Amino acid sequence: IPSSHSTAQATVTTMLASVRSLVVVALLLLAGIAPFGASGFLPASDRRVLHKRHHPSFQRARQHPLASRAVGPLGVTNGDGTDADEGGLLSPNRVNVPWAAAWVGFIAYAYARTAGEAPGATNAFVEPYFSDVIHRPEAWPALFFAVWNYLGLVPLLMASLIIPSSGGQKIPAAPFLFGSAAGGYGVLGLYMSLRDGETAASQMPSKADLGWFGRNVFENKACNWLFFITTVSNLFTSDLVSALSSDPARVVPDYIESFQSLAIVGASSADLAILTVTAACLIPQDLKRRGVEDEGKARLIAASTLLLPVLGGFAYCALRPELPE
Repeated sequence: IPSSHSTAQATVTTMLASVRSLVVVALLLLAGIAPFGASGFLPASDRRVLHKRHHPSFQRARQHPLASRAVGPLGVTNGDGTDADEGGLLSPNRVNVPWAAAWVGFIAYAYARTAGEAPGATNAFVEPYFSDVIHRPEAWPALFFAVWNYLGLVPLLMASLIIPSSGGQKIPAAPFLFGSAAGGYGVLGLYMSLRDGETAASQMPSKADLGWFGRNVFENKACNWLFFITTVSNLFTSDLVSALSSDPARVVPDYIESFQSLAIVGASSADLAILTVTAACLIPQDLKRRGVEDEGKARLIAASTLLLPVLGGFAYCALRPELPE
């Protein structure tokens, strides 16, 4: 007969997991139905303001080589109205090679793992999860369940880092951020592959330039801390803390065994690793638009987030300087 303490602990764990799931689903649904401009969360009217001389952030942005470019309905244009990136969306000067290479590598790795797996192994592994998405299936290692849950949270982190730099891009960020909740880097990698890094670097928005969702959710410190607390709660609701306290010697070996035999474990782990590195790579640029000019310090902060995947990224968002009003 379970003790009252264990029953209460199970109840609290279930409540935390339920609240976490509801928060993530609600935010992603809002992100999917909110009215966006051509660059996702940044309204078209506000994006055009970014490059006008009367805008407060113009003094910081005008030194950038792209500051003389305007943002037309199809993307970056020269002063005479011609397209600054001739050759189309998939031309060589439009493809961001490092991110595209990461995307191709990830897709190839996931395909290879799936092709080399025993027939039906992944289906048998995930079937219990879809019968109860709150509690960890018995066959799932606690460490992998934590990884799996973090993949559902990481789109919120990526949105917090990408939204301020999404102006002036030829493709909207919102659909890819929304799709990454299900497809991870397999979806977000398409956006990163076509994201113009120089255009992103030229964006120096204030809070007023962001759309309602970006301004009141992803640039809201209360929401940033809520995201961080949610990622911390995942350590408990995934049973990882419980496994580390009861049988720490089995946590990593159980995970490695599943990693070697199951494609979904290998692909999901690679997915989280790539997304963690992607987030870290975006942090120095994010700090620069927030007034941090020390590149060495920015790189050190970015590298520190790699020590705690997802958790470190959300901690950064909660502690980073705010955009100017």
